[in-house]
Amino acid sequence: MSKHLTRQLKKLRGFRLGRVNVRKEARSQSRLRNNLEKTGFKRITSLMLKFGRKQAKDISVNGTFNRQLASREFQQELRPVLTAHYRRIYQSIYEQNESRYGNSIKGLEANVFGINQDIEDLVLLHVRSRESLITNISERTSKDIDNILTEGREYGLTPKQMGEFINKEFPSIGRRRANTIARTETHNAASTANHQYHQTLGDQLGIGLNKRWVATSDGRTRSIHSAANGQTVAMDEDFIVGGAPMKHAGDPRGGARNNVNCRCVIVYVDDPDAVVDDSPAQVKPLSDTTIGGVQVSESGLLLNKTTHNDTLSKLAAGVTVNKIRKNLRKQVDENYKHEQWDKIGHDQHRFKTAERIKQYGEVTIEASPSYIRKNRLKQEDVTAVFSVVEDTLPELNALSQSFGLPPLRGISTTGRQKASASMGDGVLGFSTVHSTRWYNRRGQTSNWKQGQAKNMKPRNTIEYFSNGTDRIKAMIYHEFGHHVHQMHKVRTKARYAGTKYFYDDGWKMKDAPDVEKEMKKTKGRKSQRSNAPSVYGEKNSHEWFAENFSAWQMGLNDVVDPDFFPLIEKIKKESSL
Repeated sequence: MSKHLTRQLKKLRGFRLGRVNVRKEARSQSRLRNNLEKTGFKRITSLMLKFGRKQAKDISVNGTFNRQLASREFQQELRPVLTAHYRRIYQSIYEQNESRYGNSIKGLEANVFGINQDIEDLVLLHVRSRESLITNISERTSKDIDNILTEGREYGLTPKQMGEFINKEFPSIGRRRANTIARTETHNAASTANHQYHQTLGDQLGIGLNKRWVATSDGRTRSIHSAANGQTVAMDEDFIVGGAPMKHAGDPRGGARNNVNCRCVIVYVDDPDAVVDDSPAQVKPLSDTTIGGVQVSESGLLLNKTTHNDTLSKLAAGVTVNKIRKNLRKQVDENYKHEQWDKIGHDQHRFKTAERIKQYGEVTIEASPSYIRKNRLKQEDVTAVFSVVEDTLPELNALSQSFGLPPLRGISTTGRQKASASMGDGVLGFSTVHSTRWYNRRGQTSNWKQGQAKNMKPRNTIEYFSNGTDRIKAMIYHEFGHHVHQMHKVRTKARYAGTKYFYDDGWKMKDAPDVEKEMKKTKGRKSQRSNAPSVYGEKNSHEWFAENFSAWQMGLNDVVDPDFFPLIEKIKKESSL
């Protein structure tokens, strides 16, 4: 062994014999990545806004938009911006590791325990691995402009007005997209650089390194990442995360469901026993209950929701709309006969007209082949939407029992449904067209959370999710949130009949449920709803509640208005009185 290598191994001894505090190391990595992400966000946002202004100007002057040309131009400008960002990340990650292990880095030559690494070569390799992503970002950004133009044409706008419309609509879209790109690409590049550093370290010095998956473990952590937390494998082995093999967090093999907006980090150690984890223990609530196979926490939170994989598995097994309709009718018929509805009665309605009564105990699904063709939908997507509804109804039944509410007694999806969805009198209504388009949406997901700029909020909670199943579930939980405030402590025919809703001038109520009176008092003014998780949640007190309920059930605690938690806790306590 050379004297140089002997000296390097002596430097390594402290690392090998020390105890690694997992959370401390994870926090150190996260701080660096957050700073890098902020820098990337500023530069990508600047590029997005510049692109939007250019397209607006060209359309105002020429009146035309060439989507393919715009995509190519944006791609040419995006590549150098991302390349510089990747370079900054690689250099920072190598500097952090060299500092940790007692070495130094100079310029673009990283000294991994005496082994030179040309960072520029690594960066160029990384850029080549992201070429398809750069192309996709460019195409989607150009499509965003095209979508705005399509909407403008429906309004009959002139070319000049089109340009103004783009300048009004595109900035918020561009910022949201820049936010997602900055977070995902920073995380991917940092994770790859960190893995490459330790791969070199282990290979050249003959050290059998191990790697440990560390999840953020908060309300926004994916369930599959929470399950992977603490998983420790040898350096040359893969983690198994949600069924996907991954060398490290951000590994492209994990797919979008594992990588978009991921915040997990990997901690590398030479001895899996030399690890200290000071993360707080996950305490399971003492009063969790299982209702019809669905787990519900003491607070009323669903614990075992169905997933996108469940939807895909059903599609692969050949499920059809007719089979789904048959099963839904069976469930709804049982709900219709529930004792709470018997007490309230089936001859009363509080919303709209007496036509609502005809929907009690019924499942009306608009999904005929002619309807699907007419609206340019795909049969597979329509089937997927109704599959999610079928899987979610038992969860809603469990929530109804947990909150002391009568279960849903009708499902209606007709071509006349103007909004994406609705709720009233225990009947869930939604549009096949709108829901299918939400399921198949290809837009960027939102990363907004409480404390960030209000103009970064998504339009609704659906936009927080990257797969169709979660988007439809978010929509359904939103509507069930309305069921909660509409039916809380409404248990008799007299109480039900005495509560009427009027739509002529917003949400006016006569003898409203107590919770709605409280919501009107505390969230009646728009300024009181500024902490809603979405723009739509600021509309009125009812939508504020429904959007918060949806975000809460979907595990997005860091976007929920803090005022919602004591309110839902109060509702839950009163449900048993």
